[in-house]
Order: sequence, then structure tokens, then C-alpha cells
Amino acid sequence: MTDATWEHGIGWPSRTPLSPPPSESINENRLRKIVLDVYQL
Repeated sequence: MTDATWEHGIGWPSRTPLSPPPSESINENRLRKIVLDVYQL
């Protein structure tokens, strides 16, 4: 699953991953892990 597919699948607005804010990057990474864990049950 690519990042674009993941974001569009969840319904979040697509953003350019070139230079995201550090805080947002960390939060998104944590949310991504949680979502992936839930989907991989």
C-alpha cells in the first residue's frame, strides 16, 4: 500500500511528503502504525 493510497483510503487530504512539519510527521507515523496494526488483525 503506497502512502497516497493509504491517505486517500482513510480520507485524509493528500500532502506533499517533501517537507512535512516534524510534529505532524511523528504523529502521522504513530497513527499509521496504529491503523496498520488494526488492519492486520
